[in-house]
Amino acid sequence: MKNFFKLCLFVILSLSMVNAYALDDASTISEGAKKILSSLEDEFGIKNLSSTTKKKISEQFDSTLKGKWYSYWIGNEDLESSKFKDSKVRIYDLFVVNNNGVSNINFIYFPEVKQIYYIRKQYFDGPSEVILELFKEHKSKENTKVSRETDIFAFTRTEGFLDFDIFHINTPNALLACINAGVIDVK
Repeated sequence: MKNFFKLCLFVILSLSMVNAYALDDASTISEGAKKILSSLEDEFGIKNLSSTTKKKISEQFDSTLKGKWYSYWIGNEDLESSKFKDSKVRIYDLFVVNNNGVSNINFIYFPEVKQIYYIRKQYFDGPSEVILELFKEHKSKENTKVSRETDIFAFTRTEGFLDFDIFHINTPNALLACINAGVIDVK
């Protein structure tokens, strides 16, 4: 019985150690995001990204890969008449359609400074009452600044961030566009 207890304790400790090692940033990335990351790495010509960098990139689109979704991307070589096909600066323009709306995330890689600039645009449609209520809630937040408001639309930004929201009301329907941008260091 004593040996059985020791064996159980050993197994529990061993499993907890395996789980601790598995819980790095990369292990939390979904399978869909891993496929997109792989194509992004190919387009940018970079391999062996750190798990932290992979996680930061995937955070820009992983929430769009829920339910039924489809993605498509274009890069430098997709525009036949482009004069920047062979540029060191690389573009990865990702489109994702899912149950909730449409997202477009642009990634631009600047290899000289090892940074990726991203701008994420997500579009949601719905009844005008719902979007109008979201606008009222958003407008009441302390760090939200209304840049422009009319009968049909409002443009807001979150102070201190590159974070914008556009509310477009065309009764009985409405559209909410959420736009934000940032920079990811490539490690």
